[in-house]
Order: sequence, then C-alpha cells, then structure tokens
Amino acid sequence: MLANYPFVWLQRVASTVLLTLGLNTHVLADDRVIRVAFLTADPVQIEALDLWSKRFEIANPGYVLDVRAYSDASFKRDLKFWLDNGQFDVIHWQAGRRLTDLIEQQYLTSMEEILEADFMATHLPANILEQVQTDNKVFAVPFAQYLWGFYYNKDLFKALELTPPETWADFLTICSTLKSNGIAPLVQPNIEGWETQGWLDFITMMIGGAPLRQALVSRQPLSQTMSDNVIQTFGFLVDNGYFFSGANEWRWQQAFPIIGRELAGMTLTGQFAEKFISPEITHKIGFFPFPDSVNNGTVAPLDVFIVPKGTENSDNIAVLFEFLMRPDVASKFALDLGWLPVDLVNYTSFASDERIDVAVDHLINARTIRQYFDRDAEQAYAKQVHSAIRSAIATGDSDYLLSIMQQ
Repeated sequence: MLANYPFVWLQRVASTVLLTLGLNTHVLADDRVIRVAFLTADPVQIEALDLWSKRFEIANPGYVLDVRAYSDASFKRDLKFWLDNGQFDVIHWQAGRRLTDLIEQQYLTSMEEILEADFMATHLPANILEQVQTDNKVFAVPFAQYLWGFYYNKDLFKALELTPPETWADFLTICSTLKSNGIAPLVQPNIEGWETQGWLDFITMMIGGAPLRQALVSRQPLSQTMSDNVIQTFGFLVDNGYFFSGANEWRWQQAFPIIGRELAGMTLTGQFAEKFISPEITHKIGFFPFPDSVNNGTVAPLDVFIVPKGTENSDNIAVLFEFLMRPDVASKFALDLGWLPVDLVNYTSFASDERIDVAVDHLINARTIRQYFDRDAEQAYAKQVHSAIRSAIATGDSDYLLSIMQQ
C-alpha cells in the first residue's frame, strides 16, 4: 500500500502542472498575492484565465494573481481540503445545492466581510443575487452563467419549413415532421452521468412549475398523478422513436456532427458547448430555448467565486472582485470563458452571434431561473436519475424512472 503513495503523489503534481502551463507563475513573495483555484481543463479557458490575470495585474500594479486550473476530478477531490487549509484565497464553484451545502457547513466567508455594504446589490441583478444568498447574507460572487436549450440544424428546419417552437405542442409537431422525413428528431448524449437530467428539469417545471421541480430534486415522493404526467410527457418522445440510436453511447461533443450531417435534428444541452461546435458546421447550427420555459421556468447554471472562512487576505480579494465586477470587465470575462455574463444589461456592447443573442434575450425575460438538476440534487440520486432516463431512451421502458420519482 505504501509503495503506491509516491505514484499517486506524482500523478497529482503532474496533473496540476499540466493544467497550469501558460498561467501566471510569478514568484509569490509579495504580500499582495491572490491565489485562485479554477475548475477547468479546457485549453481555451486556461488561455482566457492567463489573459485576464495579466489584465488584472496591469490594472492593479503591484498585485499578483496566481491562478491554478484543475480537472473536474482533482478539483472536487481537493475542494474541502483547500477550504480547510486556506491554500487558495478564492475558489471557483457552482451555485445551487453545491453552494448551499458549503454555506451550511460553515466553510465560507460572507461577501459582507470583504466588500462594502450594498456593493453586490449595485452590481448584480436581483434574480442572480438571490441565488447566492442565505439568511440575507451573500456567500459568493457570481461571474458567469449559461442557458440550457436545443441546438438544431437550421438548414434542415428551413428545408422542411420548420421554425423554433413556442410551445410543447409546436415542439412535438417538429419531432413528428422530422421523423416522417426519415430524420431522428433528437440525439441524446449519455456517457458522463449527467447529460440527460435536463429533461426532468424542464418537464417538471412545464407540468408543475418550480415547486414540482424542487420536489423532484430534493427527492420528495411525487403523487401518482404528477409522476404519471412526467413519465407520459417524456415517454411520448421515447415511444415514438424520436431519439437517434438511443441504445448507443454518445458524448455531448458528438451531437453536433450528428446534427450537422442531418442524422438528427436537435439536441438538448447547455451553452457551455458553444466553443466545441466545429467551424465547418457552426453556420448550420441554431439555438432555441426549451418551449415556453420563459414562463414555466428555465435552466441556467451559475458559476461563482467563493472565499474560505477565516481568510486573512480580504483586502486583496476585494480588489480582485471589484475589478471583475466592473461593467467594462464583467461581460468580457464571462464571454472569453465561453459563458454568458450575469449582468445582461451591459451585454449588448459585446454581442457575438445569433445563438448567444437568443439565449440572452431569453434570460432577460425568464420569470424563473434554476440550476441544472445535478447541482441541486444529492449526487448519488442525480446519477440514479440519469441512469433511469438513459435506460428509458435505450429500452423504451420508463418503469425504473417512474419508481425513482415515487420513492
């Protein structure tokens, strides 16, 4: 057993060094150093973090921003350790239950201890701020979000005289039209253990609003009527064979080539995927929100920065947060990372493309915004739900999913 320890240690160090190549690696001797842990293994995001570290230091002479990027597995494994030992001053994290769990476990410093009173309220929309508040205290700085919805083949829709749907009935008409023309309406990524859960987020809000969705994510047994309605709504898609090769394994990156080749018409996924759409097909790909989710409730995961409890670097952290929340910085920072800014009022100055504009317009008008299913649910339960949805698509049998909702 002891013989394995050096190997494990070397793996961890090698992983960290690999992911921090290109990031700021100043000698950390200055007392104005801010250490940041960021959850990403994406080279595009790492390059953006390097760029913004340099911009921060130019705007704030004498400060050093030391950003370390970690893969998902490494980050989540070490998060509690970092919160305990103060290795990092600022840590990238996610809103929803993943945030509230840390608040309840008293791991975090409230922003009122770092920033001046009302600073957050003057820089963030109320519907964003409420997602990081507990007992009227703010425990995170939101900096990016991304919408979930449908990517689709615009050329295919045009050829079949289809337009993005406003209602669920419209959506089913599109599915029927695609199927009757020999094209699978949908392709569903399913490998990583979370990609399918958005269906339940949206369908539960469509049927019973945010309260029904909350009941499901918090594992409250649903009534027979409600669970039957959810199953029948999703089951209609399964029963009619609307999923492309549903028994196969698909990564979410594979969905776009499948849509580009017109093997399937649409896929439900988050806009984190934008930067993975090939330049050769990006002009073919459109985006629309889940039908009528502007009224029923939409899904837009929120990424945030948190500060470990007991920090002794509050003044320096405040300088960083004040910089990141400047109107001329906030939108550009989020967009460079491949996400949407949280302050959409100032977004128009940085408008980039049609798909992003559709998402921004939707988020501005959405009545209710929720996190993605696995950010609000207990993790073992979320994986169980994913397996049940994946099984239903593959086999056409929704009994397992129904049993989970009635537990």
